[in-house]
Amino acid sequence: MKSIQHRDVTEICDDLCLATISSGSSGESITLADIFTTVGARRGRPIESRATDFAGTEVFGLWLALPHADLVLYEQSTSVAHQAHIVLHELGHIVLEHRLSPPTSGARSFEGEQCRLMLRQELLEPLEIQAETFAHVLAQRMRMQSPRPSAGRSHPAARRISDTLTGGRLFDRL
Repeated sequence: MKSIQHRDVTEICDDLCLATISSGSSGESITLADIFTTVGARRGRPIESRATDFAGTEVFGLWLALPHADLVLYEQSTSVAHQAHIVLHELGHIVLEHRLSPPTSGARSFEGEQCRLMLRQELLEPLEIQAETFAHVLAQRMRMQSPRPSAGRSHPAARRISDTLTGGRLFDRL
């Protein structure tokens, strides 16, 4: 496996944002839906996300490669900002082309279909560090593209706090 460095992840995120803007994102700022459209077009298959209840497990997110699409599941009972980070983390695995675990012979199917999934094993594994880096860098790049209210309308610290608690405008459509 080729080692991807932080700088490489940053360049990948920059390229993804530029491609999304060039393709005519849906509005004033880049949203997750816009990023999904760009990545889906590059991969030739749509990317969807769906909130789910992981029933008190230690799982917060999961990438499923279904025959017709990539599906990112994220924990529904956490904050919007955390949900957005989970989705970006799983998207990082997709964009960085991390390998999926093959389904075992006894694996249950998802919606009646066999799928492959990315299983987080250890947070400090290189692939997990890369996906975390991707999530942080892409969120930062998306925020940089997001228009801000005029300085007279709210204090910068108040906007940062609000964006942190709500996920900002970029995560309106998970």
